[in-house]
Amino acid sequence: MAPFEKLRREDSAVSLLFWTAFLVAIQTILSISAIVSPTIAQISGSTSSTPQYAIILFPTDPLIMAVYIGLPIILCTVFSMYLFHPKRIVSPLNVSIGTITVVTISITNKMANLVPSFTSTQLLQIMGTGVVFCGMLLITLALVQTAVVRWLVGGNLGKLDRRSYSINKDYETIARTVGGDFLRFWNFRLKHKTKECLVYKTRYPDGRTVVLAIGSNQKYKRKTILATVAFRTSFYGLESSDRASDLRDRIIRDLTGKLEENNSSLSISRLNSSGDRVSEVAYDVAIKPTLSKIEITREFFRKLPTYYKVAIAITFVALIGMTIGWWFKIGGFDSNTYIGSVVFILITFLFELGFSLRQEVSRKKEDLEY
Repeated sequence: MAPFEKLRREDSAVSLLFWTAFLVAIQTILSISAIVSPTIAQISGSTSSTPQYAIILFPTDPLIMAVYIGLPIILCTVFSMYLFHPKRIVSPLNVSIGTITVVTISITNKMANLVPSFTSTQLLQIMGTGVVFCGMLLITLALVQTAVVRWLVGGNLGKLDRRSYSINKDYETIARTVGGDFLRFWNFRLKHKTKECLVYKTRYPDGRTVVLAIGSNQKYKRKTILATVAFRTSFYGLESSDRASDLRDRIIRDLTGKLEENNSSLSISRLNSSGDRVSEVAYDVAIKPTLSKIEITREFFRKLPTYYKVAIAITFVALIGMTIGWWFKIGGFDSNTYIGSVVFILITFLFELGFSLRQEVSRKKEDLEY
């Protein structure tokens, strides 16, 4: 196996640290070249023995600002999706913390060498307020960037605790029994419903999560399959948890007791595998937070009819063309004309394709139902 592929598949903190450090280096180079160096040059050329301003380590040029904000999102999204197997989120927050540390050390060194006439107090006056303020600003921005990356990439997916059971009673009877007080007591919410399957999910404040699915047994119609998935939910994804598994076991014991109250001959036995359709549906509902919005969107548009693809592409190209014309003032294309044209195109697109596209989406959702 090639070294790069080995690093890609290494599910450990080492590979995550490596790629985070790589992004820190990129952002540090950008920060020093576009922000820090011009600021230091301005300070070193000052004739005042006591500067009356602080270093501002945040871009003021709109283009540089756009790159500074957008580049970490793009790089972290690409790295998270394609440089790890299984997927691991490369956090812009960690990248920004590393960048702030390296840049602060670099500034201190440069200021001490380039402006030797400044005393320690003057250096602290220049750097202290500016570094702290800009550091807080960058951390706030990094939190937003991390949330965007998490939304685009989806959460990390660890190994979840899956267990399935067989109940010697038909699905309709079990579905009528499981409800009301039982669901309210365990705070279950309905997440998926078809004629032959019900999927519920409960999540506690500490992240313990249990997915419970009840469905008919396709091989034995007089039996019901009860599928469960237990895990812990965090901001960065899903992971196995002994406390979540214990919660699932208590739920199953409570459910068994309620079912036996209505039918003493009823029994629940654990299945050796989770390859049945009901277990797969339960697992699909459980891992939904980890799905990449980019992959979902790409798969959705791939299945759309050609007519919709062409219409969306034409609209997108038209918007880009108008934006370029407005930006470079081509043919006197002012802001009012730009805004009016964009609104007209979007309204036309929504009226012409919105209703039929909505029908297409609804039809595809129905086709995916169990």
